[in-house]
Amino acid sequence: MQITRQAQATRNSSDRRVFLFAAIVVCAMIGVGFWPSYFSKIFFAQSEPLTALVHSHGALMTAWIGLFITQVSLVAVGRTDIHRRVGALGFVLLALILIVAAPMTVTATRLGGTHMPGPALPGLALVIGLFVQFLTLAGVGLAYRRRSDVHKRLMLLAVCAAMEAGVSRLPLDWLDSVVKVHLANDFLVLVIVAVDTIRNRRLHPAFLWGGAFLLSVQMLSTWASGTDTWLHIAQGIMSHFS
Repeated sequence: MQITRQAQATRNSSDRRVFLFAAIVVCAMIGVGFWPSYFSKIFFAQSEPLTALVHSHGALMTAWIGLFITQVSLVAVGRTDIHRRVGALGFVLLALILIVAAPMTVTATRLGGTHMPGPALPGLALVIGLFVQFLTLAGVGLAYRRRSDVHKRLMLLAVCAAMEAGVSRLPLDWLDSVVKVHLANDFLVLVIVAVDTIRNRRLHPAFLWGGAFLLSVQMLSTWASGTDTWLHIAQGIMSHFS
């Protein structure tokens, strides 16, 4: 029994380090991707100052990433007591992100160009898909906060969903299409899930249905973005907010 407990404690400690490393990699991808269009404009003078709406959205998502890294780090050093108390901020941030998401998406669509993943109206479907992925996984992850095995995996998948916006902005010539961005992001997610599966000798259900949800929304939004029906819907959305 003593050996079993020691082995379990060693496995849990190792798992915490793996999740911390994965969280750092994912957040680094987001930081690098958004450096030219957001973070650099905070620290350096630019010819195109950021609007209050962009600042709000950027600040909230940055706060979420900061909270995520803080929470994973607290668990890694065994301070789950502080982790639970700080976790209440997640509900507040998620609610604020949801409130800002709609006006931010409409504004980005109206501006077009580098604000959207491709042409504005098709890109609107992709952006909505990203928000659906992130908000759903983060919301369900918070709801499962008392189930640490489910909670930590869903929260990591939620950040992986947000990571795609950073991946799409990486200064890499070969990321020149939505499909390639999807594949690059999905590959990183697959590596994380594969490492976790190999270490635990099973595919955790949270990664199974959470990953299936990510792929389903991704494929649906990609398909919808190229249809005439979606273009008609998108034009209606934009005319409503004009």
